[in-house]
Amino acid sequence: MINYGAKAQLELGPAWEDNAYLDVVNLDRYNMIIGVMFMCKHSLVLDFNQNVLRARGTLVPTLTKGQEDLMLIKQQAPHRCAPIEPKGCPVHTTH
Repeated sequence: MINYGAKAQLELGPAWEDNAYLDVVNLDRYNMIIGVMFMCKHSLVLDFNQNVLRARGTLVPTLTKGQEDLMLIKQQAPHRCAPIEPKGCPVHTTH
């Protein structure tokens, strides 16, 4: 189900679009899915044998399986921040 729409600047190697319309949906594993119409418009070809994206004849490397797994782990990890003490309040330490 499409939840929202947005316009953004997209760049994939030499292929770019300044004001591309994007449908926004909640996807578990993917950050973005590139549609066939966008691929045709910008001469994008996926080469699964060489694991590359060809953009107007230029090779654009894709993520390896290990890189993709690491990216997914980082996205799922909770963001940890150090607590910030309000101004004027002393930081209590134990010795």
